[in-house]
Amino acid sequence: MALFDEQSRFVGAIGIRDVLSAVLRRVAATSCSDVPFEAEKTRVGLM
Repeated sequence: MALFDEQSRFVGAIGIRDVLSAVLRRVAATSCSDVPFEAEKTRVGLM
């Protein structure tokens, strides 16, 4: 998966597995708790 900045310049790439893994971690962190996501990221070590 290609990554672009606000001016549509290519800035890097990331594997689709990494993207899906990050999305699943976020969903799991936010659906298992009523704690806002910013606090949850810190608790589960996503920062």
